[in-house]
Amino acid sequence: MLSVGIDTSTKVGCLAIVRDGNCLVEKTIDAQLDHSARLLPTLESALKEAGCTRTDIGCIGMGLGPGSLTGVRVGIAFAKGLVFALRKPLVGVGSLDAIAYRVRERARTITVIVDAKLGGYYHASYRWAGEAFEEVRAPSVCCLRELPEQIPAGSLLVSPDEKGIPREVLEALPRDCRVEERPVHPSAEYIARRAIAEATSPSYDASRIVEPIYLRPGVPQKAKLA
Repeated sequence: MLSVGIDTSTKVGCLAIVRDGNCLVEKTIDAQLDHSARLLPTLESALKEAGCTRTDIGCIGMGLGPGSLTGVRVGIAFAKGLVFALRKPLVGVGSLDAIAYRVRERARTITVIVDAKLGGYYHASYRWAGEAFEEVRAPSVCCLRELPEQIPAGSLLVSPDEKGIPREVLEALPRDCRVEERPVHPSAEYIARRAIAEATSPSYDASRIVEPIYLRPGVPQKAKLA
């Protein structure tokens, strides 16, 4: 099966094409350009590079965030448009999982931290189990002063944010933690692989609604986290 994976939860969007366990193409989408304007040209370019057409697509995977709410909504709208046109399965995948995938072999425990704005930070911790992640701590949101308490000892900390991990967190890290200095963005390859696994599973439910992951009640909201 040929799968398309997409993520627009961060400033740098990504799109990948995976077939029969092999990643044929993975492309980034220019952070300075509007995701909505670049998704279709990027998909067409990737399909051409892979020697495929839209009719070859067997399923579509979409990063659901948490992250940029506008970006995720744009990506989901685009993916649903493809699904409507192609009549193929759509699978939602957590974007924090897809970030952790990029460094899955570098540490036993990986903690992903993303600036949620309004004074909050999204975070989750994982262990790679060979084919998928085991959640050490499920995706959540907290304020800056609470964040160090949410990081398991021995974690490798990664973030897609250009400013990286906040200084206040670095100064209060648990023992044996390490930090990836460069921004780490979601892997569209991982999203495409997950889409194949779920779309071909006997338990796949095509009627399941794919929507952004909201970790704050009443999102979007104006008030800062305390």
